[in-house]
Amino acid sequence: MLKNNYQIFCHLVLSLTGLAICIHSIVLQTGSPANPGPGFMPFGTGILLLILSLVGIFKKVIGEKGKEPWAGPHYRRAIAVIASIIGYALALATAGFVLATFLLMVLLFTITRHDRWLLIITKAVLCTGLSYLIFDKWLGCRLPEGILGF
Repeated sequence: MLKNNYQIFCHLVLSLTGLAICIHSIVLQTGSPANPGPGFMPFGTGILLLILSLVGIFKKVIGEKGKEPWAGPHYRRAIAVIASIIGYALALATAGFVLATFLLMVLLFTITRHDRWLLIITKAVLCTGLSYLIFDKWLGCRLPEGILGF
């Protein structure tokens, strides 16, 4: 029972975090899908976090039994992924979008799979390049330039 209450509390904190992200994104001006503003992506992320955490609360309240997310041998990978994303957020303004995203992708592909380095780097370049083209060139979003200047 104590573990269930703790998980409900964690979902509640995540719900409030998602709501706070949504509110602050509106302050940044979300814009529209055709003309996204600086708060558009954070608003979508906040909505997604809010919905998923409310689903988690609902599952715990109605008593659905499921596999524990931290059970098994892969909890270290989950912690490494979370730490990588936090590091990405901290390094984004300084390193810039392209470099920080490339390093994040290399790290995530390394953590989650055991591919060859050439394949990991190729996938990281593709992910970073496509993200840059979509957000910077196609949608016209301003991305952090960082030390590389683009």
